[in-house]
Amino acid sequence: LTGSIPAAIGSLLRLECVDISSNLLTGEIPDELVLLENLEEVNLYDNRLRGVLPADWSRLKTLKRLSLGQNRIDGEIPASLGSVKTLRIVGLENNLLRGTIPVTLGQLKELRTLGLSNNRLTGAIPGVLFTLPNLYHLGLSNNGLSGSLPVEIKEAVAFSSLDLSNNRLSGVLPPELGDMEGLERLYLTNNHFNGALPPEIGNLRRLRILAMPNNEFSSLPEEIGNIESLEELNASNAF
Repeated sequence: LTGSIPAAIGSLLRLECVDISSNLLTGEIPDELVLLENLEEVNLYDNRLRGVLPADWSRLKTLKRLSLGQNRIDGEIPASLGSVKTLRIVGLENNLLRGTIPVTLGQLKELRTLGLSNNRLTGAIPGVLFTLPNLYHLGLSNNGLSGSLPVEIKEAVAFSSLDLSNNRLSGVLPPELGDMEGLERLYLTNNHFNGALPPEIGNLRRLRILAMPNNEFSSLPEEIGNIESLEELNASNAF
């Protein structure tokens, strides 16, 4: 399919699912789409959509999945997205989004997966994201994020995957990292983390992949030997 998404889609008041993924659609996402109060899924992944996201998402009270990745969407992530309390999956990866990650996303208590990789996002990682009780995958790689890891990571007990690769993150990894007891994959590649890895990293007994090349760490703790589940350790040029 080619062309744009018609504004007339807003007339389909009973619509629960819109899946127009993997086509050649262009233009912007019409504001009329986010007026459809019965929507549970919107999948526009892998098109050529441009422009900014609709500003007001507050009328979507049943939306569970939002997949807009692999497009050319720019502008900022609207703060109102945090009002869609039913969201479980948000995929905005591989776009041209800029600005900071809105702290309102911390209101999405049902969220399982948040994919924001491969954009142009800047600023610090909101600590509130690590307090989401059901979030198990957070993808923030290939952006311009800066600052240090927030201590709120101690609350991220449901996380299984955290990808922070290719950003401008810095500082010492907090000992609270060892509280992420469900973590299986941790990617820290190409940042400016420094200091010693905390010995508490040895508490990550489910960790299978630890990738931390191209950082400025000073040492690897003896406790790394406690992670018997570890299958891949990449620390090239990490020290």
